[in-house]
Amino acid sequence: MAASAPAATYNPYSDWLAQQQAIANAAAAAKRQAAQQAYDRSMSALTGTYDTVRNMLQRNYDSSIGTMTESYNNGVASVNRQADKTQNEAYINYMLSKRDLPQMMAAQGINGGAAESTLAGLQNNYGNSRNDIDVERNGNLTDMLQSFNANKASALQALNSSLADLENRKMAYQMQLEQALQEGLVSAANARYDALADIGNTYLANAAEWAGNMQDAAAAAAAATYTANNTPASVSAQQGAYGAGKTNYSLVNRLFGTGASTDDVISQLSALGYSPRTIQQMLNGYVA
Repeated sequence: MAASAPAATYNPYSDWLAQQQAIANAAAAAKRQAAQQAYDRSMSALTGTYDTVRNMLQRNYDSSIGTMTESYNNGVASVNRQADKTQNEAYINYMLSKRDLPQMMAAQGINGGAAESTLAGLQNNYGNSRNDIDVERNGNLTDMLQSFNANKASALQALNSSLADLENRKMAYQMQLEQALQEGLVSAANARYDALADIGNTYLANAAEWAGNMQDAAAAAAAATYTANNTPASVSAQQGAYGAGKTNYSLVNRLFGTGASTDDVISQLSALGYSPRTIQQMLNGYVA
């Protein structure tokens, strides 16, 4: 009869070791799972904070550009309105002088070539006045445009710088989280990302300053005054004695209603004693 195989020898140490290894493996797996969950939560919080700050930066930039554009457009409109008003005043002064000049020259015995020279001087003075107004208008518009472009460039440069800083800080935080994941640190889930939000707060403060700069530039340009340097020739001490300062808009409407031209209306109002400034006001209030 063949001999039987020897029975396996029981090794209690080996069995205990296997049990301890299984416990260690389970603990390690739990730790890895906890670290992965902490990493996932932290990455979600980091991404959320990053997206929030990035969107805020873009909104602040868009809002700043919108405010600066509105201030610039308002300034341009105001500059042109003031310049156009003064151009009209210069034209009225010219027409009044042109009307009264023959009477004034006749009273002074001016005729012939001297009269022609005087008339040419009147026309030249009017042209110079218009040119001076346009030079000042263009200067104010140029200053505003330069301020507008400079502040827009500053806002864009700061936006790009802030976005780059935001990206770098996000990468730094992400590297810390990945390192924590490798080391199995559950505490990574408690990380905060205040430094990302600080970028948005700093940009918001600067954005308010750029918008304020454009508003100041527009206000300064809008406050500029223009002067029509060609004053009307004075013929009679009685001219303008009555009706000065009164803006009779219904009279202007009636005069235009007869088919009179602007030049005719100016002459008729001047003959009635209205001053150039009052005539300007009356013409501005005329409704066609």
